[in-house]
Amino acid sequence: MPYLEQETARLQTALQALAAQQTTLTTQLTTQQQAVTAAQTQRTNAQTGVAQAQARVPPLQTAAAAADAQVAEAQQNLQDAAEPPQGIPPAAWRARLTALRKQLAQAQTAATAAHAKVTVAQQGVAQAQAQVRAADVQLAAASAA
Repeated sequence: MPYLEQETARLQTALQALAAQQTTLTTQLTTQQQAVTAAQTQRTNAQTGVAQAQARVPPLQTAAAAADAQVAEAQQNLQDAAEPPQGIPPAAWRARLTALRKQLAQAQTAATAAHAKVTVAQQGVAQAQAQVRAADVQLAAASAA
């Protein structure tokens, strides 16, 4: 009988060790699944950020193109007024040139600002794409753990 009692005790000890190991492994698995879920959520949010950032670019590019067109128009107006027309007093012609130069300067300032907004928006897209890449790395690490 002592052999049977010893064997029973040994098997019970082994069973308890396996149960403890199972609990540890289950906890590790749950933790890993939570990390993967969090990384997937972060990646989804980052992808949404990319889409939002990309959506901001085309309207800004359109505005920049319109501002460039205004610059071109102001330049053409200034070129057209380069020679004084017949019958216009020189003072009035100089005032017209001054106004056209001011209009050109304003158009150039507006175009520069519009292009700066496009650049900022494109940088936002690049930053959002970098966040997606970082989320991919995090997701891969969480999945591999």
